[in-house]
Amino acid sequence: MMLRHGKRFFLLALIPLVCFTGCEKRPGESELKASLGKVAEQYWMDRFIYGAYRSAYDLELKEGRPPFSEYRDKVAPRGQINYLGVKTKEVTIDQDKGVVLLTVKHEIPIPGVKKVDPLEGTIKDVWIYTSEGWRHQGKGESKN
Repeated sequence: MMLRHGKRFFLLALIPLVCFTGCEKRPGESELKASLGKVAEQYWMDRFIYGAYRSAYDLELKEGRPPFSEYRDKVAPRGQINYLGVKTKEVTIDQDKGVVLLTVKHEIPIPGVKKVDPLEGTIKDVWIYTSEGWRHQGKGESKN
């Protein structure tokens, strides 16, 4: 009899614990947009400017993600383009999917040619909202 009471008490104590830790309220759309814009900018700054490939890799969706060494070899710049900055231009949210348009400033140094003003391009980037937060899906596509 005492054992039954102990199990019941344990279950009653466990239910609120699960609800308070696992039933977090999903952020509102404006908060999701703001957080996605920041995460996407940081992701591309890590990849393009800081060379922090592990940080960028950790933001990739786990499903279908290659091993880190393969990822790093794929995304590391080959030196033809100098990336100068990344800025969020537009964020749209549709349930758990977010699309970010980012402006990327870059220059292409050509030996013997006078340096020109930086160029701007646009990346269209897809992100998925998971229990771990925003995760990058696939490769960003250049629009220019």
